Amino acid sequence: MSLRSLSVAKPIITFLAVTMQASALACQELEPTSTPDTQATITASVNATLVAMPTAVPTLTPEPTNTPTPTQATTATTDPTKLTAISSGRFHTSALRAGGSLVCRGNDVYSQASPPAGEKFTAISSGGFHTCALRTHGSPVCWGNNRRGQANASGLARPSEKVIAISSGGRHTCALRSDGSPVCWGSNWEGEASPPTDEKFTTISSGLGHTCALRSDGSPVCWGGNWKGQASPHAGERFTAISCGDFHTCALRTNGSPVCWGSNENGQASPPVGEKFITISSGQGHTCALRVDGSPVCWGEDEFGQASPPHGEVFTSVSSSSFHTCAIRYDGSSVCWGDNTDGQASPT
Repeated sequence: MSLRSLSVAKPIITFLAVTMQASALACQELEPTSTPDTQATITASVNATLVAMPTAVPTLTPEPTNTPTPTQATTATTDPTKLTAISSGRFHTSALRAGGSLVCRGNDVYSQASPPAGEKFTAISSGGFHTCALRTHGSPVCWGNNRRGQANASGLARPSEKVIAISSGGRHTCALRSDGSPVCWGSNWEGEASPPTDEKFTTISSGLGHTCALRSDGSPVCWGGNWKGQASPHAGERFTAISCGDFHTCALRTNGSPVCWGSNENGQASPPVGEKFITISSGQGHTCALRVDGSPVCWGEDEFGQASPPHGEVFTSVSSSSFHTCAIRYDGSSVCWGDNTDGQASPT
């Protein structure tokens, strides 16, 4: 789920960041254009992300990410209006309330910020210009841009089959069945929607054009685009969390120390030395993580303030995307920072 690459490959961002150009070339696809410097004039054109996608992405890492990434509920609360999970997409943000309802904000040119009404969910993941979620009984549902089939979740799981994790990338989506086997759909331009066969995973994270997952022993497996090294994890490492950005990937070792690989043009793959984190989320050109006490730390591109979290705040979860980042406080309220052209960084 993390350019406004998908912003510009999703929407193609007019200020033409180098990473966005790379993404647009890699994905060979156009989308509506939305820029922080002009009041988001969206003209439906074509598509691309992470997500932070991300995601984002964001990820379904112990929280992404979408990535971005699918984010499971993390805040214990009895108030059904409080937020338990949040996921930043390319230019929109989606959040899950304690009661299972969803709230989305930001760019809605493909209805990616218009979730189905009257449904209850347990997980949410915002991608480039689409969003996916898991219903309470485990079936997946997606909405928004479906040009590459990234929002076509129907019929993927057998009636008796439960999906336990879902992660929306730039133009593809991946999920884990109840037995840990992966299933992906949507764009497969770089093999991002072709997971290895006969593998079982505990977490999965979809990026712009690549996907990574963790086996039960913490060993990572990545597939898809790798021209920046984003799908080449360090050999012999074991992780507790993993999050795919546009062209980089970050993970947490068992002792909480971060490690990243892939594109580092903005320092997004250079985490601070000596820090220990409990969660991490890779965006387009930046990365954010939370210390054990919940305080946020971000690094990488910061042109729109996406890597400048508010001082004195502590959070339970964080989700990085193209040019904005969102997090949930312990009281279940949200706070976002960075680009807010489409209202994606406005409080829920």
